[in-house]
Amino acid sequence: MPATNDEIEGFRIFLHRLAREANGKKRKWRKELTKFHDKRQAEKTACKEAWKRSAKTIAERIAKLDFILNKEKIPGLKGQHLKD
Repeated sequence: MPATNDEIEGFRIFLHRLAREANGKKRKWRKELTKFHDKRQAEKTACKEAWKRSAKTIAERIAKLDFILNKEKIPGLKGQHLKD
């Protein structure tokens, strides 16, 4: 016996309701995933910025160094001059 229009319509409504509920869960999951990716990208960007600042500071410090090419002065170096 074929299904009646009422049964088919009821089944359509049921399927439509299931799809809407699943769509809400999917939308929520996507929002959480987007938040996670945004947070992760912000952390990576902050890390890169810190690395660049550090590299710039080190480069400036190296640029300020005076190279001592006289072998006679080297044994007399003490403290910070010796470390640099």
